[in-house]
Amino acid sequence: MPTCKPDDCPWLMPHLTVNDVNVAQQWYEQTFGMCCRLRIPEDEPVHAELVWQDMVIMLAQAGGCGMPQAPINSGVASPVGLYIYCEDVDAMYDRVVKAGVKIINELEDMFWGDRMFTLKDPQGHLWTFATKVGEFDLSKMPPPPPPPEDQQETQTPNREHQSMTIRTMPDLRVFYARKVGPYAPAELGPFFKFFLKAAFKHDLFTPNCMVIGICQDDPRDTLDEQCRYDAGITIHDQRPCPQGMQEQVLPGGDYAVVLHKGPYDKLPETWQWIGEEAFPSIGRECRDQPPFECYLNNPDDIFPEDLLTEIWIPLY
Repeated sequence: MPTCKPDDCPWLMPHLTVNDVNVAQQWYEQTFGMCCRLRIPEDEPVHAELVWQDMVIMLAQAGGCGMPQAPINSGVASPVGLYIYCEDVDAMYDRVVKAGVKIINELEDMFWGDRMFTLKDPQGHLWTFATKVGEFDLSKMPPPPPPPEDQQETQTPNREHQSMTIRTMPDLRVFYARKVGPYAPAELGPFFKFFLKAAFKHDLFTPNCMVIGICQDDPRDTLDEQCRYDAGITIHDQRPCPQGMQEQVLPGGDYAVVLHKGPYDKLPETWQWIGEEAFPSIGRECRDQPPFECYLNNPDDIFPEDLLTEIWIPLY
């Protein structure tokens, strides 16, 4: 009898983007005990299919056929998780802990009758494994959490920036491209997207990399058309600098760091707050070295009010 889907495929198959299909497929097999039923092509797959009980999970190569980056490369937490039943959740927990997997939520009996835990895999995807151990019991449902601080009447209004902290870092090798012109989001946004495409093309995104913008000039005493801005990414191996990019080293040492939450066009207000209020209070002097901004998430994936930017100021 004709059917609208293959006989060996369920009605729903999750599709996970990973930065290396071959490596990810082997990790899921070894760590979770899944089985691979298909690799395309076999030698260097860009697509694979894993089987778990009656479920099929597809793996897609990042950047292929318009697929986005894996969460570990984009720096944006995956908004979708997988909830999977298994025969013995305690045994699965022991298995993944021995494999060194990062546990997000520890084993716990839940009020809906499942015993479960949640983990994050090396690609940045979230998996919850569960086993039914009881029945739904509304009396065990926890009370709702208190409202966030920014919604409590006794708290001060939410600010775009948080308090300043001091961090120490080693020298950072940076590949970058430079733009000369105004420090304005409308000017820098397209330039930065062009740089990120080039960085992705050259496989520069690694789990520990920082995507940064280096403000080489002070706009208060430099003409807009002369302000130099470097879009960069930190490199933690010895690979050569790709053609079309330049290389520099950010000196290590102490840095004052401020977290800005909100759209990029509000960054000047945080910079002003740093100069007028926060920086004078720490009793340190700024090194003769340009500060930089570290962009913690992707503006294409989230709302502007949820953007996170760290401002790093070098200190003596």
